[in-house]
Amino acid sequence: MRAKCNSANCGWFIYASKEVDSNAFVIRTMGPSYNCGRTFHHKRANSGFLSKHYMDFLRLNKRVSVTEFKEKVHLELNVNITRDQVSKTFMKAKLLIYGSYKQQYTKLWDYCEKLLNCNPGSTIHMETTVDDISGVLLTAVGIDANDCIYPIAYAVVEIENKSSWKWFVEFLKHDLCIHEQKTWTFISDRQKGLGSAIHEVTSGVEHRHCVRHLHNNMKKSHPGESIKARFWACARSSYMCKFESEMDALNEYDYNAHKWLVDNTNPRQWSRLHFRETTKCDILLNNLCESFNAVILEVREKPILGMLETLRIYLMDRMRIKREWMKKRTDVICPKIQKKLEKAKNEAAANIARHSDDKRFEVQYIYGGTYVVDVERCTCTCRKWELTGLPCCHAVCCISLINATPEDYVHSCYLREAYLAAYEPAIAPLLGPNA
Repeated sequence: MRAKCNSANCGWFIYASKEVDSNAFVIRTMGPSYNCGRTFHHKRANSGFLSKHYMDFLRLNKRVSVTEFKEKVHLELNVNITRDQVSKTFMKAKLLIYGSYKQQYTKLWDYCEKLLNCNPGSTIHMETTVDDISGVLLTAVGIDANDCIYPIAYAVVEIENKSSWKWFVEFLKHDLCIHEQKTWTFISDRQKGLGSAIHEVTSGVEHRHCVRHLHNNMKKSHPGESIKARFWACARSSYMCKFESEMDALNEYDYNAHKWLVDNTNPRQWSRLHFRETTKCDILLNNLCESFNAVILEVREKPILGMLETLRIYLMDRMRIKREWMKKRTDVICPKIQKKLEKAKNEAAANIARHSDDKRFEVQYIYGGTYVVDVERCTCTCRKWELTGLPCCHAVCCISLINATPEDYVHSCYLREAYLAAYEPAIAPLLGPNA
């Protein structure tokens, strides 16, 4: 192997040859003296070489930035590369790690068949378009008995629009057996076409909008922390008197902000006052999907087959971990729910309960407000008990008065048995391509 300096005024060269019995190179001749400055450009340090050389590094460091990678190459190889070279290197390394995008699409049918054989009862539906390898991941996430995320379904579609959401919701309705629609609630970020799709496919379900995203739209024309605080107070109000009072306060503070809220939104989609009591859920934010999306952020960047397989493994591990975690516990009520109940017990000290009869009470909050509680029907005029299935602080005060235990009045959906029932089904292991 012979190399020489590119400078026209420099005669430096080096000659080396490979040893017969090893992979080492031995310098045979070198000279004359080298007086040129160092160069940080090398034509062989292209994206093809870099993707192969750093493939293992990029497999383990998927979030490395362009700047960090450029500095690493310069430090280790004494070569400067451009941002364009880095982008090409990342793309080629991804192909080396996960395989060709188009090749993965050709294996989808076999993959789906294996999934169904190993997991009877699962729903898999696939349609492919020629020469279209792009896609958008749609997800549906629920809440488990411990008030944590519970992934339900996911799908890859060509684009996010009303048609793709309608297709997704139709399968969701079928798989979840959503027949008694008034007992179901959907909450979303007002994605493209999702609202219309839900209305057409499941017109009877309750459809809420994330309050944070509503406020983001509102603050474009009505910014300010005071307006935000008053809007959130309206959203948190769970009974009519409180809701009307907070809406009047917003109107008095900023008439135009109040008018925007009335003209552009439906309080049934963002106010606890209007939420149904059948779902035992009073959430105002769509943190569930945001939390799940944060977990699968890296997964989205993979080709279709790698993405689906990584999701399956994640869900398989998650179901097992959650199941084993609860089996080791002796709690009757799930831990996060018990924590909420303990908070209600502490707040009960600020209430004074008076008997009406054996089951009904009048409760006076010492800082203002009077409520009626019926422990037999599990109701309170603040409506928090009905909305969540957890005794509110007014109810806890009454339950203590009759020497009963608040835990006995918690809805069955929060019990240990309900949690284990949700995580009892296991996602079966899948045979690899070499099996």
